[in-house]
Amino acid sequence: MSWRIAALAVLLVGCPAGGPSPGVPGVPGDGDGDGVTASDGDCDDSRPDVFPGAPDVPGDGVDQDCDDADAGWCWLDGDGDGFGGGAADQVDPRGTCTDASLSAQGGDCDDTSDLVFPGGDDLPDDGLDQDCNGVDAASCFGDADADGWGDGDVGVVDPDGNCTDDGQTDRSGDCDDGDPDTHPDAVDPPGDGLDQDCNGIDAAWCYYDGDGDGFGVDSGAEPAVDAVCDNPLLADQGGDCDDSSAAIHPGAEEIVDNGFDDDCSGADATLCLQDGDGDGFGVGEPVVEVDGDCVEPDRAPPGAEDCDDADASSFPFAPEIPDDGIDQDCSGADRVTCWYDGDEDGWGSGTANQISDSGDCSGANLAAQGGDCDDSVGSINPQAQEVPGDGIDNNCDGVNE
Repeated sequence: MSWRIAALAVLLVGCPAGGPSPGVPGVPGDGDGDGVTASDGDCDDSRPDVFPGAPDVPGDGVDQDCDDADAGWCWLDGDGDGFGGGAADQVDPRGTCTDASLSAQGGDCDDTSDLVFPGGDDLPDDGLDQDCNGVDAASCFGDADADGWGDGDVGVVDPDGNCTDDGQTDRSGDCDDGDPDTHPDAVDPPGDGLDQDCNGIDAAWCYYDGDGDGFGVDSGAEPAVDAVCDNPLLADQGGDCDDSSAAIHPGAEEIVDNGFDDDCSGADATLCLQDGDGDGFGVGEPVVEVDGDCVEPDRAPPGAEDCDDADASSFPFAPEIPDDGIDQDCSGADRVTCWYDGDEDGWGSGTANQISDSGDCSGANLAAQGGDCDDSVGSINPQAQEVPGDGIDNNCDGVNE
């Protein structure tokens, strides 16, 4: 633009043909000697470069030609969109740049199309920079959880064309745009019921299944991202406690007391008696316990038969209380107290201090009654016949006849 200013300077030195010559003497009322008085239209009679018809330097803020406006530089607007392209090299004497094909604004990156100008509506993905920001706008996906993936349904336009602003991404396929741990690149932990990698299914563990029963061993499980364990030696269920036998696996029929844990519950099932009084001994029809023991309060081990399952004090080997009419130890009879019968005549002597487990006093040297006054002679007892004159109290009545 410097050559234009130089040219204007030359014009200031030599006035146009027919115009007043600066410094012409003898013009009354001409204060600056430019040959034009204020009454003749000089808008600044203190400056010799200001008078009607003087060259007006664009953009200097001075109205040299006294047309009430400073001249201005304008841009050539070839497409009429209000923005010019290239450099501001067009002079408008009025400084408004409102003449046809002129604009007071530059920056048009394509002055042949009225659809392209700064601030224009930039259509995304068409390869054109309609707003003249240097790039074509791009269609982006909304990324609400900032995990770098959009859900593919909410489209946003990024004027700078890179989809890197907050809430934007150029990748779609997020199946949960409210969870930053869920997107196509996420790790999908098997068996949690969630599809973190957005492949449509939760990943699953695959277990080595050596016996082909559909259950594998828990050790050495491997994840399958598609939840399909389609290898013949793989199963999608673990928990097999014996992977060498197809008859043994979780859910298998448990065979009672066979020594095997068929259903992998942790023990072989066993038969238990029903223990109604909680004394550890039971009666009635045995019941199956899959946990392999009979330690529950209402169960008793096989063979632990109770003779009275309504009385917790009665069970085999329980303490027996003599003479109460109850068989506490399940021996088949109550213990009874007997007398010692030395001569075995059915009568004992002394006090009743002999215990019989048979429920009566029929054992050797036992008697159910006492009162024998001589337990060494069988003919002497309370029921014996008194022999007169023998000097012996045969019937133990205290009198010798």
